[in-house]
Amino acid sequence: MAIAKINGVNQHTIAKYSGTTNETITKLLGSIIWANAFLVFDGVDDKAQFTIDSAFITALCGASGKIGDNISFTFWLKPTWTTSGSGSGFAPKNVFPVYLGRTDSVWDSVRAPYYQLTNSGGTAQNKIWGDVRSSTGGNNKKNDSVAVHSYNSIFACGTSSDDYWDSANPSGGAWVFLAATRAEGKWSLYWNANALTEADVTDNTLNTDNSLARVLSIGYTPQNDTYWPMGIRDVSIWKGALEAENITTLYNSGKFFDHRTAGLTGQVVYYPFHADGADFSGNADNLTVTGGTITSI
Repeated sequence: MAIAKINGVNQHTIAKYSGTTNETITKLLGSIIWANAFLVFDGVDDKAQFTIDSAFITALCGASGKIGDNISFTFWLKPTWTTSGSGSGFAPKNVFPVYLGRTDSVWDSVRAPYYQLTNSGGTAQNKIWGDVRSSTGGNNKKNDSVAVHSYNSIFACGTSSDDYWDSANPSGGAWVFLAATRAEGKWSLYWNANALTEADVTDNTLNTDNSLARVLSIGYTPQNDTYWPMGIRDVSIWKGALEAENITTLYNSGKFFDHRTAGLTGQVVYYPFHADGADFSGNADNLTVTGGTITSI
């Protein structure tokens, strides 16, 4: 049993009363407490944000790369959303766990992986997406998608387009390890380290301007002022497109662990969400968490 569970406390409590930082406590106890907690967003007013600066862009893109090219996102997600309504009143139509982009427009953003339940009119879509957009010289985007109901042997949600992934489907609202990587103009999407075959939906030529003001936002999309319910942990953004074997390593047969110890390079940010929005990558790109509930596993 984990020390935290034996004592009825977690590393945040230990840190508070010992005068030691949460990160130091985590390093000392390692995997004993690594699987102890996650962050829950209520979908009402919870969010975590960091304003992108030049150091982040350099770490992510190098001297000449563009935001959204050669990039990877990985995280564990627990569905807490439920569906309601019908037609245009169906909700939620989408769930955007991680958003990297402008606060005033969806253009010049990267959203990956995200889940689309329906389109704006309420017609079932049931797709996982990778999406990157630019606005300089005109609005353009490159995105790829996978239909959840086409991979029932992997997703286990059902074979109909309205067999939505949510807190009750598959039964129990189990954790899922999601990954999206992009290189050479194409997204690769993964569900619990299973590589999925994407459909190329839109393949415009991008003209990304790195200098535009952007935020990294979790649980909230600022351009439409919308909050998303979910449980999330171990969020990383990586410079470069991770390979399939790298995703398998991070998935670790479904067991939580410190992703800094995976032997991979290019981790730009890393948010375990054990106690707060601290960045464990070493780059100090800490998130400001508004609301949200640190919940024991």
